[in-house]
Amino acid sequence: MSYLMAGRREPTPSLDGWRPPAPSVCSTSGLPLKPQSRPICCSPLRREFSPGSTMKGDKKMSKRSKLMLAGVVVTCASGVIALKAWATPGQGLVITGISGPALLDSFKTKSESDSLEIEIESKGQSDVYVAHIQIAPGGFGGWHSHPGPSIISVKSGTATFYHAADPATPLVYPAGSGFVEDANVVHDVRNHGDTNLELVVLQIVPVGAPRRIDQPAP
Repeated sequence: MSYLMAGRREPTPSLDGWRPPAPSVCSTSGLPLKPQSRPICCSPLRREFSPGSTMKGDKKMSKRSKLMLAGVVVTCASGVIALKAWATPGQGLVITGISGPALLDSFKTKSESDSLEIEIESKGQSDVYVAHIQIAPGGFGGWHSHPGPSIISVKSGTATFYHAADPATPLVYPAGSGFVEDANVVHDVRNHGDTNLELVVLQIVPVGAPRRIDQPAP
């Protein structure tokens, strides 16, 4: 009589022609698997529950889900805080548009006199804006840059202009003066006086580009 036992075949009482049983397909050592053993590769993954265990499992999963959700919320909140720390918006700043955007085609102009020589060239279309900027006493524009040049006239007050490359050496422009902000230069304009600072700005930027890009403080 022969019978199966835990994946191996017992020899018959007669030894004539008997051969050792072949090792189990899932055995990695070449030896027959031990009785009652269930290799993972031979049986499908199965989850068994004893009576009343379903609710416990649900509670565990619920707690785990809450922990994962809390982690996501904390991560998102950290990202928002980092973003706020990265950006440096202005304070006491009011910007009023006068005109623009005005579409400007490519141009080249040149003017010469005994005391002045000007040459301006633009290749490709651009947007032109004119704006009035007011900064309250103690206020500032915030660290930022522009994708194009700006020509600024100081209408009233005193403008203190800071470059990120050398923030310890500001440039001061009183009322009636002007200055140029080059493209992609990180800077900040502040009002250290006790009266409002008023600026009139002409901006030239690529078509559709933002007029201002907030930057981190140096």
